[in-house]
Amino acid sequence: DVTTVTTSKISFATEVLLANETEGTEETYVILGPWESDPTNSIISYLSPLGKRLLNHKVGDQLVFAIHDRKFSYLVKSIKAYAI
Repeated sequence: DVTTVTTSKISFATEVLLANETEGTEETYVILGPWESDPTNSIISYLSPLGKRLLNHKVGDQLVFAIHDRKFSYLVKSIKAYAI
C-alpha cells in the first residue's frame, strides 16, 4: 500500500538518489516488487541483490558492498515516495 510508504529509510515504493563514489556519478533507483522490476529504467526489486543491499538505509548512510565480485560504494543522498 503506497499510502503507508515511509521515506525515513529505503523501503518498498521509494525512490532513492545515490552518489556512486566509485564512478563519481549519481544514480536513482525505484524500489518495487519483482513483478514491477524494470532494471533498464532503474526500477529494481526489493528482492534483487542490489535491492536487498539498499533496504532500510537512511539518508547519509555510506554503503560499501560487493555483488558477484563487483564492488559498490554509495552514499544515500535522498529518499522520497515513488509516485506510481
